[in-house]
Amino acid sequence: MKQNSFLKVIIFTFLIGFISCNQKDVFFEYKKVETDGWKIDNPVKISYNLDTLKKYNFYIHVRNNNEYEYQNLWLFVTQKHKNEVVKTDTIELFLADKFGKWLGSGVGALRENSILYQKDEQGLDSCEIIITQGMRKDNLQGIQEVGLRIKKVE
Repeated sequence: MKQNSFLKVIIFTFLIGFISCNQKDVFFEYKKVETDGWKIDNPVKISYNLDTLKKYNFYIHVRNNNEYEYQNLWLFVTQKHKNEVVKTDTIELFLADKFGKWLGSGVGALRENSILYQKDEQGLDSCEIIITQGMRKDNLQGIQEVGLRIKKVE
């Protein structure tokens, strides 16, 4: 009987810890890339609304598989607020080290990487992030999903 109670306490503690660790996330969404590749003329578009009185950190997430043939991934990221361009950035995300070992987390062929895109940014309502692959290839194989995570700054 004591073992059962002890197990319940451990599970409860783990759940509380897990929930509290993710409370800063206010937005997290992935968009799937076409199965036949990420075409240069088919950007990923993610819309969101934030509290304009708070500050946030923005992260770009990428899920790739073993079909991806490069060490890095160049991204063109455009942020729009009410259909007007606020900023455009170029980001380099490393998916593998110089020896070809995949970076990030994951098991088997699927890997996930993220990079801080903006830090301590004031929230905006009615926004859209447009992410375009910036590699010198019209159709990029091996990228499965691209996402945006937004965390509230405490």
